[in-house]
Amino acid sequence: MPAKAKKVLINFNRPIVLHPGWMEIPYKLKKQISIERAEQILKGNPDEATDAEVLAYLSSSSMATPLLQEYVNIYLYLFQKTMKRIEIEVPSDLLKVKNLTDYEKQLMNELNGWIWKKSVKGLKPAIKL
Repeated sequence: MPAKAKKVLINFNRPIVLHPGWMEIPYKLKKQISIERAEQILKGNPDEATDAEVLAYLSSSSMATPLLQEYVNIYLYLFQKTMKRIEIEVPSDLLKVKNLTDYEKQLMNELNGWIWKKSVKGLKPAIKL
């Protein structure tokens, strides 16, 4: 199987990574994850988690333990961005985070990479690479 076809197969079939103990996310968020994965493939960059995936992980994580302020800011930033894409109006009191600091961007990128690796690891038994 060509390498590009493998990447497409991996990106569409890898599991959504949630905090341990959480099994469900809202349907609209799950649908947005699929849309963003497809967009990544079209852009030629399927080797990372999507913004919606990072949002889903942070959301499930926040149910288990309080988030540090930096992760709250990342969550709110991605929440605003994702809800806009899903066409859900965000209450004005949640529109506080317009931009992330360089440190928060670094944390978000690290979390993105960790989620990607975790999801691909969860896929390997199902698909031979």
